[in-house]
Amino acid sequence: MFHKTGPGRVDVDLDFSGVGVLHARLWNFDFDDFAGYQFRGLKKEHSEFLKNEVVPLLEDDAGQIWMTGSASRIGAADWNMTTSANRVITVARSLSEMGIHPEQMQTHAIGNTQTANHRLDEDSDRSVVLWVLPKVYFEPIIKPDLPRPVPPKPKVSRNFKIAMLLEVDGSISFAARAAIKRIVKGRAGAGIAFASALFSIWDTENNLKCTYVYAELWRNLGDDGVRKAAYRGG
Repeated sequence: MFHKTGPGRVDVDLDFSGVGVLHARLWNFDFDDFAGYQFRGLKKEHSEFLKNEVVPLLEDDAGQIWMTGSASRIGAADWNMTTSANRVITVARSLSEMGIHPEQMQTHAIGNTQTANHRLDEDSDRSVVLWVLPKVYFEPIIKPDLPRPVPPKPKVSRNFKIAMLLEVDGSISFAARAAIKRIVKGRAGAGIAFASALFSIWDTENNLKCTYVYAELWRNLGDDGVRKAAYRGG
């Protein structure tokens, strides 16, 4: 049954409030009339807080507000959910009458679902908690039409040192000759040969170094001993 509970109370969480940001609780709402389904309007203290502290953060579409209504444990759970929903809607309606657009507001009701360890009726449970945050606008970044970067001029030198690190002669490697013979499926005959070498080339002027691999594959043509290179690579 409806009865008054005294003036409206407001708590501001200073740890989460600052420039453009506000976290507060409006509490000590009156009991609404379950029998007649009559709901009371916003208390004067709550209305003044909204006008003086909340509206300046929201006007001109500068911010957004999230509101959650709740109820104490006393009474049936369904009725408490209805009551908490009415409380948060009452706050949203008051903000709308003060010029705040509905698109800036989000409402939620939780009834008495978070009061399990509370007294049967705590004034702070009959409340609406609100969070106000500024809207953030991102301006597109326009990149200037810069010229394409020119790659650096390659280093040039006429001073080199070269050293052979490794040499493999196919004439002394029967396994290598046999493997290549399998690759060419025997078409090269018994005269196939293979040789390779590994070189290190050092640019002494620019202090650059690279490794060069040389490989050669050939076969003898006839009995005159003339050989023809079948492959060369580096």
